[in-house]
Amino acid sequence: MSEDKAANESVDETDNQSRVLLKGTLIEFTIEGVISMDDALALHEAGIKLLDSGMGRDVIIDLTRSKGFSAQARKKWVSFLRHPSIHRTAIVGGSIFIRTVASFVIAAAGVTNIRFFENAKEAVAWCTSDSATEPVEPIHTSGV
Repeated sequence: MSEDKAANESVDETDNQSRVLLKGTLIEFTIEGVISMDDALALHEAGIKLLDSGMGRDVIIDLTRSKGFSAQARKKWVSFLRHPSIHRTAIVGGSIFIRTVASFVIAAAGVTNIRFFENAKEAVAWCTSDSATEPVEPIHTSGV
């Protein structure tokens, strides 16, 4: 799949309308509703395929419409966030409950290249920043 063809193309969808899109080298997850293990597996496989192929390197996870994750789904996200090809991960939106759950997943993954954002525009700007020397700020989960 060429980069032009992949831009804005839906790579995978789950039964609950969650999806993965590739935009340039940006892998964008849109999470809707409650994510079951089957949903998490489909999203995980699509994301890993893009990372392993070298087509994607930065990740945005939009939790604006998310309502929760099963315990098994959280384990899949921990595994995904540990992928060595991920340069940066931006998490957008989400209720206080969802952000708290995401904070636990991030802590379990043990990675520091993740930040929370209120909107997608800021998240995209941070992920696509071309400054290779820009430090990734540690996650602060207080007040999340």
